Amino acid sequence: HNMMIDNGKATALLDWEYSHLGDPIEELIYTKPFIEKVMDWETFKAYYREYGGSACTEEEEFFYTVWSKTRSPADCALSQQIFEDVLPNELKYAVSGTILGRYLELEAAQMIVESLGKPPAV
Repeated sequence: HNMMIDNGKATALLDWEYSHLGDPIEELIYTKPFIEKVMDWETFKAYYREYGGSACTEEEEFFYTVWSKTRSPADCALSQQIFEDVLPNELKYAVSGTILGRYLELEAAQMIVESLGKPPAV
């Protein structure tokens, strides 16, 4: 995801719209849905730590998972605005603005609601 591969080796990283200085755990968690398609997440985290990455807590995983699902709807709202005001024939803007954004908002809200029923970590 967001990489160019040549003969099995990553040659370029793409898609820099969220590029910023920040917590490396945010990027780690952002990759989780893509990593889980090809290997066990816990195994990947073990490799990540073995090769110099930081360990992450359950709370950090939760925070950045919810964060990734709430920042994207903001972009989706912008896509919807572009569709309505600028590019009414570009259906990709309509789809991300009206369908994807609402799906991600709902997913983030469900995660938060479910977490409210759990006792705080000790």
